[in-house]
Amino acid sequence: QLKNLTDENDRLQEDLVFFQDLTATGSKEGELGVHRLRLDRDMMPGEYNLRMLLVRGGQRAKQFNGSYQLVATIVENGQSGTHVFTQDVSGNDQFQLNFRYYQRVEQRIQLPPETQLESVQVRIFEKGVAEPKVRQSVSPS
Repeated sequence: QLKNLTDENDRLQEDLVFFQDLTATGSKEGELGVHRLRLDRDMMPGEYNLRMLLVRGGQRAKQFNGSYQLVATIVENGQSGTHVFTQDVSGNDQFQLNFRYYQRVEQRIQLPPETQLESVQVRIFEKGVAEPKVRQSVSPS
């Protein structure tokens, strides 16, 4: 029980520091940032869980409309390469973003079990813009 309380206290301290940083940052009005980016291995080989918090700075942030893309750096059969996870042709909105201040994103990534995942780059695109507004990478923990 003491360990559970200690773990919960650590999470609350982390939340407190995060929100203090959010209010104290001198970020530009409407600036987009990726916070708490994590990539955790799942129980099954080749499966991962990615989590992030997208935050738009400023008091009067405008609505953000866009999407995200995940680009995995992998090693398969001794060859290094990339695998792009994007919105599928069916128009699935799992990669769509629409928020004013923040949006939590949780995404399951599945690769063949024999594939080694080196890192994942998150790319955030604003609607109608070809170049990513933000890029950030994370390695599995």
